Amino acid sequence: MKWLKGLLINLQFFTSIPIPMSLPMDKPHLEKAIRTFPIAGLIQGSIYAFILYAFLEWTPFSLLAAAFAVWLAGILLTGGIHLDGWMDASDAFFSYRDQKRRLEIMSDPRVGAFGVLSIIVLLGTRFLFIYEIVLLSNLYSFF
Repeated sequence: MKWLKGLLINLQFFTSIPIPMSLPMDKPHLEKAIRTFPIAGLIQGSIYAFILYAFLEWTPFSLLAAAFAVWLAGILLTGGIHLDGWMDASDAFFSYRDQKRRLEIMSDPRVGAFGVLSIIVLLGTRFLFIYEIVLLSNLYSFF
């Protein structure tokens, strides 16, 4: 039963899926949470695959709209937790300061210019590759 609670810890932390219960954060449960990372990833990937399938098979939308839906689902399902960390790390990395100052920059709640630029590049690149995958999946569906 600890593995199920570990999986719920993952879903509660890494997604915006509401888990309306208090979960234990002791060592045995966190160890099970680490072991269930692949299952949590499989759940997220299945949601993205279903969204893509639904857009391609059940709607009149274009491939571009289907790729956008998957791209947007990735942001909404995770609640943007990884994007915030990316921006903080980019601000600190591109500041070219010493380690102490970089840690201060990462703890600052404001977003700097490098954080904004890096998130634009990251999200644009992510959308580009999702669109390429959608195009290739549509191309190979005829064979």
